[in-house]
Amino acid sequence: MDKNYLHDLISRISLRSEEKAARELFHIFHPKLVRFAVFYVSSVHDANDIVSEVFIKFFRRLKKNHDIQDVSFYLYKSVKNQCLTHLKSQKKDFSIDDMDWDNVQYNYEIRDPESELINRELSSKIEEAINNLPQKRKLIYKMVVIDGLKYKEAAEILDLSVKTIENHLVLAVKDLRSKISAYLTSEGVDVTELNAYYKKNN
Repeated sequence: MDKNYLHDLISRISLRSEEKAARELFHIFHPKLVRFAVFYVSSVHDANDIVSEVFIKFFRRLKKNHDIQDVSFYLYKSVKNQCLTHLKSQKKDFSIDDMDWDNVQYNYEIRDPESELINRELSSKIEEAINNLPQKRKLIYKMVVIDGLKYKEAAEILDLSVKTIENHLVLAVKDLRSKISAYLTSEGVDVTELNAYYKKNN
């Protein structure tokens, strides 16, 4: 999502209390934030409540000022903090390394505009490959590659080192490259350019 466009939405909400802009911002972030919250609270119902509470506080803040520079980071961080508050109220301690990743069944869906330009079958294979990544790796890949958070931002939100984020992304890209290349090769597609692209950018 273009940060200039997000900044425009924020300005329209904070300066003109524009309901249309507020609804649009909500629809942009709500699904991805719920998916993120589920990794902490393991309940879609609780995750929805938490994200809704975050948006209520967020819009209240915007009525007072619009100095939020990075909306994505602010919302992710707020959701994480709200999740930890929720767990604390239930007297549950939490560490990302203690999470029961195998039992979190909440898949990501790719819905960015670029995916519409890709062959439908290939798009399906890419989505399948992402959803089959180990859960923590999938979460990091989604936050950085698909949602556009910076390495440092993802590291701060998840309480991990930047190096750990980098390592997970390297492994994710290698796994995806292998699976996608195998599929394209089976379809008779020359993957030379694809492999050259990955080698150049990783």
